[in-house]
Amino acid sequence: MSLTVALRTALSSLQATQSQFQVASSNIANVNTVGYTRKTLAVNSVVLDGNGAGVRTGTVQRSVDAFLVRQVRDMASSTSQFTVYDRYLQTIQDQFGTPADNTSISGSISSFSTALQALATQPETVARASEAVGQAKLLADQINALADSMQQMRAEADVEINRVIGEVNGALDEIAHLNVLIVRANALNQPTGDLQDQRDNLVRKIAEHMDVRSYERSNGDMVLMTGSGRRLVDGDQATPLSHDPFTSLGANATYLPTTTTGFYNTGGVNGIYLGTPADTTNGTNDITSEIASGRLKALIDQRDDVLSGMQSSLDELASKMRDAVNAAHNNGAAFPPPATLTGTQTVAGTDPISGAGIFRIALVNPTTGAIGNVADINLAGLTTVNQVITAINGAAGLGGNVTASLVGGKLQLATSNGSGIVINENTSAIATGADTRGLSHFFGLNDLYVAGTDYASWDSNVQTDANAALGLTGPLSFSYGGTTTNIAVAATDSLADVATAINANAALTAAGIQASLVADASGYRLHLVDGGGENFFLSSAGTAVSGLGMGVHRVGSANEIEVRSAIVNNPNLLSRGDVAMTDVVGNIAIGTGDSTAAQAMADVFSSSFAWAANGNGLPSMNATLAGFANQLLSSAASQASSAKDQLEFSTSLLNQLDTRLQNDSGVDLDEELANLTILQNAYGAAARVVSVASEMFDELGNIMR
Repeated sequence: MSLTVALRTALSSLQATQSQFQVASSNIANVNTVGYTRKTLAVNSVVLDGNGAGVRTGTVQRSVDAFLVRQVRDMASSTSQFTVYDRYLQTIQDQFGTPADNTSISGSISSFSTALQALATQPETVARASEAVGQAKLLADQINALADSMQQMRAEADVEINRVIGEVNGALDEIAHLNVLIVRANALNQPTGDLQDQRDNLVRKIAEHMDVRSYERSNGDMVLMTGSGRRLVDGDQATPLSHDPFTSLGANATYLPTTTTGFYNTGGVNGIYLGTPADTTNGTNDITSEIASGRLKALIDQRDDVLSGMQSSLDELASKMRDAVNAAHNNGAAFPPPATLTGTQTVAGTDPISGAGIFRIALVNPTTGAIGNVADINLAGLTTVNQVITAINGAAGLGGNVTASLVGGKLQLATSNGSGIVINENTSAIATGADTRGLSHFFGLNDLYVAGTDYASWDSNVQTDANAALGLTGPLSFSYGGTTTNIAVAATDSLADVATAINANAALTAAGIQASLVADASGYRLHLVDGGGENFFLSSAGTAVSGLGMGVHRVGSANEIEVRSAIVNNPNLLSRGDVAMTDVVGNIAIGTGDSTAAQAMADVFSSSFAWAANGNGLPSMNATLAGFANQLLSSAASQASSAKDQLEFSTSLLNQLDTRLQNDSGVDLDEELANLTILQNAYGAAARVVSVASEMFDELGNIMR
């Protein structure tokens, strides 16, 4: 080997060692940099004519296990998802309390029941009436607060979705930019490891928000896709996500996915779109339901499932309690009874009535409780509100001492002889969808609870699938303003089909009656409303009404239920006694010691009710009001506990995977320091070769001289 070749070989060793030293220096400098992967420099021997001629450096390589990186991304997505679940569900549990907590909703129901039972024991005690009214108001306020909190949290989740999407879009743009830099560096044979690290960090950031998949092309380009395969980044092109958030949500404002045929995007809550939401007809660019994990998935679930389900359960509790308590309260009277009864329901004289049975109106001396006048009125044959008014005003037994009229759209009964008015519902029954109400209850003449229950808004029970055949028969009949319109319902029709048929009917459209679907966590409700606030009534010769469980204004009732203001201001108006159907004029029918109505209200809370399955995951059941509330609290506690366990498990597994990734791809400081020693020795040895070769060249030159 010539001295020239030896010198050149030594110089190549010096250059290679310098390059390796630079890589080692970078590794050490980034030992604490998050997402940095250890870099290595490939060194290959140079062979000329079969003889070694030094070394040649290759490209700087990353030490990365692609499979492990994907595992870490997936687990980071799950951990972020369960972190959100845990935060929301722990908040819900804190607000709802536990069944053993006296301040929980079930505790408040028990307190109200106890207060009513105490009132039934001592109906003449004003303090007992005040306590019962106070507990009734406390319970309503608590239901209001919980329902309002559910909607506020839904709104916060929707706003948070928009914020997260902003982070995702920023990361997508950066990935597209890094793609350009990496492709260019590869073309120029420049190192790309640090750029790839930055890109991987951005992909992990996005993975924490939503499930993604990726692959690299041979030129270093990365294609990033959603978990369902839609492209987010391709080369230098990034397709952003878009979402228009609601700042205030109500129980009727829900997200309706593309699977709700004919009703996509009609619930008020917008989807998450890939690109701009240009296609809102069939939602081809709506990826909301495709997001399977990550922070976005958790926020969507909270907004559309968990919190919506809690609202649904609260609405069921509020509406069932409202109707049961009001039925008992309307069948009784305070003592002394008031001289005027004014309904809470807005009605029109032409509103149709479908009723039967007999109700009693008695005029009672407010001092003695003796009956002065009494009339039993048969609802059979009375088909409008005006006919009911005429029948009351013409009742001979009342002697013209009662005037029935509509005042501000409310039915009002007023006496002219100083007597108090007491109503016994007896067998009166007016059809209200799938249920019936006594006459006083129908008009709300003596309601304890009010909750916006005008007959211009109707809701069905929860149906698990909006597009599945209901197996019902029709027709579904709408009665309004002296007109009846029938909507054909076949056994093969789905909830969406029924809603579509209603909206396609010209007569109903002209009357302002509209149908919509309300997403209710794991199912859907049919929501019917008159846009002008005018009443309409539902009936069916088949099973359309009963099978759907159509009832008056359920969705959102938990946000609105309240004790009638007149009773809050004067607890003495709370019903305690009643007039029996066997009482006649002159009998002492009601007095301070009469507890019939108070006991009837107390009995409501010991009665078992049939509860349909709802979106909170609670199955159909028979339970008391407190029993159902306990099931709701138990469900909230169970979900919170499950989320906590899942978060702990996923966090532990993510930490393990991160440790494995760090050990496999991260910088080992001890290893790098040991490598520096090797490089130092190699550099010294190569330098010594250069020095010796130089001396030999000098010696050769001296000889030649």
